[in-house]
Amino acid sequence: MLSDPEAKWRAIPPDMVFSLFQAKSKCVKMDQTSLKLLLSENGVSITPLGLLVMVLPDWVVDNETRLSYTSIIRLVECCREYHWEKDILPFSDHAIDSTVKMINGEFKKPIPVGQIILIKYNIVQVRKKSYSLQFSVEDATNNNLYAIINLVSVFLDPTSGSTYYPSKYLIQILKAKINPPGVPGSLKIDFS
Repeated sequence: MLSDPEAKWRAIPPDMVFSLFQAKSKCVKMDQTSLKLLLSENGVSITPLGLLVMVLPDWVVDNETRLSYTSIIRLVECCREYHWEKDILPFSDHAIDSTVKMINGEFKKPIPVGQIILIKYNIVQVRKKSYSLQFSVEDATNNNLYAIINLVSVFLDPTSGSTYYPSKYLIQILKAKINPPGVPGSLKIDFS
């Protein structure tokens, strides 16, 4: 049963709700996050395992000195986009898209401004219409772990928006790239 305040809100006619939203004079636009835009920033580059990123002061909330969890998720999304361009599109024989079915994360410690981080991705499971990725966000100099993000994506037909069975070839390619969870490869970076 609906709580009393919720029942009152749901009883408001839709046209009145719309007019309430129209009454606001200023609309705050959320900034777009994309791999292309991220790569245009100083201190961001692609590695064989994902992205190498220097955390910039402009990416944190005023009066903060560390990335928010939402900023970490946005950086992970850019790494997912890199994976899509590298591991999916070149091997698909059909226009293909995906949507996130599940995402979860564990944020182990704050990531300070100026830190150089490595965002690595790992394909951990492949099914007929979906697959799982694990992202690790690490200190690029000593591999200390900042966060782990797990994601399940479902393949979609971009025209119909319905779930899609990709080619057996693409599934084979993805299965060949599977690593056990928690083992997204290693990349030694020497900053000396």
